[in-house]
Amino acid sequence: MNPSDCYKTHRYKILAWLAVLALFGIVYTYVLEFEYFSNTFQSDTLIYKSVLAAVILGSIMAWRFAKGVKDIAGKMQVWTSFLVLPILTAPLAGSLANRLLSPYPIEIKQLGFFQEKAFASSAMGFIEGEKTEPEGYFVFVVYNGKLERLKSKIPRFIGLEPGGSVSIPIQKGLFGYEVVRW
Repeated sequence: MNPSDCYKTHRYKILAWLAVLALFGIVYTYVLEFEYFSNTFQSDTLIYKSVLAAVILGSIMAWRFAKGVKDIAGKMQVWTSFLVLPILTAPLAGSLANRLLSPYPIEIKQLGFFQEKAFASSAMGFIEGEKTEPEGYFVFVVYNGKLERLKSKIPRFIGLEPGGSVSIPIQKGLFGYEVVRW
């Protein structure tokens, strides 16, 4: 075996392991970011716009890099690489950028309180009569005339009657999407 072939083999193994670690890192970061997705007002629009931006940027990059590839299989690989990976990571990147790069301060806003409700889940279901501990709490508030659902790990408004007002810390994000910061 030629020594340069051995070097190439080791280099590909290292790159493969780095790619696997990067994939696990992306999945782990998505899991952590889900908490913020559920506490971002209009997060669905943020996700759609992030994916649209990824498609546009990925298409431009794929078009540029595919020009140098001669065979159709190579062009398909370039286009797939430059479209699939950005589309899969765009919602995460959009949410992180909106939240972490925000130049705006956290403000306490008064929102209309509707309801706070405990929730729990189980992969196997619950046995009838079984006492379960809540995993978290849904807080329903009225914001800009719409009923919004927020998520909290602890009860925040015990005993508050619907129709009252609650103080919630909210930060406007880099892209204008507001995030509850509790």
